[in-house]
Amino acid sequence: MNIINRKVVLVGLFFWFLLGFVQASQAAVRVYVDPPTKAIAVNETTTINIMAESVTGLGGFEFNLSFDQSAVTIASPATIDSTKFYFIVSDEVDNITGTATLAAAVRNSASTLSGNVILAQLYITGKTSGQTSAITLSNLVLGDITGNEIPSTVENGSITVTVGGQDSDGDGYSVAQGDCNDNDASIHPGAVEVCNGVDDNCNVQIDEEYVPTPTTCGVGTCAAAGSTSCTAGAVVDSCIVGPPASSDATCDGLDDDCDGMVDEDYVSVPTACGIGACASTGLRCLVATPCELGFLVRLKPVVL
Repeated sequence: MNIINRKVVLVGLFFWFLLGFVQASQAAVRVYVDPPTKAIAVNETTTINIMAESVTGLGGFEFNLSFDQSAVTIASPATIDSTKFYFIVSDEVDNITGTATLAAAVRNSASTLSGNVILAQLYITGKTSGQTSAITLSNLVLGDITGNEIPSTVENGSITVTVGGQDSDGDGYSVAQGDCNDNDASIHPGAVEVCNGVDDNCNVQIDEEYVPTPTTCGVGTCAAAGSTSCTAGAVVDSCIVGPPASSDATCDGLDDDCDGMVDEDYVSVPTACGIGACASTGLRCLVATPCELGFLVRLKPVVL
């Protein structure tokens, strides 16, 4: 079948479909512009969807679309998913008149659609700053595969063209103004760059402003020094605690076993010194404090 004949068949099939509509019994389906409002900059392109909400057994649709062609342009043809709507009858957009007629139908009863269905996607580009274009749907018809019309309501939308475009996260910057993540208010040009693996200030560099910090760790002879660094978005400390001794039995004024106490394992040794009347006994360390300031202490009895 050639292209012309195929088009005639498709149009005939679709309009048979439309003309045969009688009112269906299901609740009115909300058809709306998503998102309902959007701000874009000149030459910035955004996508909006024409949605049918909670529909049951959708077999086809047709509606007229109008917009302000002095404010925006819409890519033509509009995008209608051919994997869902086998017969795309009309998808052209006229940017001279600011109008379009969009119509499509499913292939057969086995391919009807239910749930939230995207009828069409529109790629809209800002044209003139300071203007707002209504996105208006009219003459909407939804139908099932048996020729019944599905009742519907329409909620239109609008696109505003601004100098900066949409600032979705409220940080004072839009995508057009260099915001590299317009869904996170902490990310924008001029933001403080922190160690998180993210380009916080939108300069195409990551964590470049992180400043290393000197660190210390451990106690006693295990004490060590290091510094922080930013590695793969996480702060890493290079300080490694030294190995402790098995005990602190050496009287050297150091915490050899790194438990916060000094020379606590030193064992006092009895000593003797002198001869004759000068003879004396003592300990190499005081009993109460076995080691004083890391020096061995000899005790002598007091002679009365």
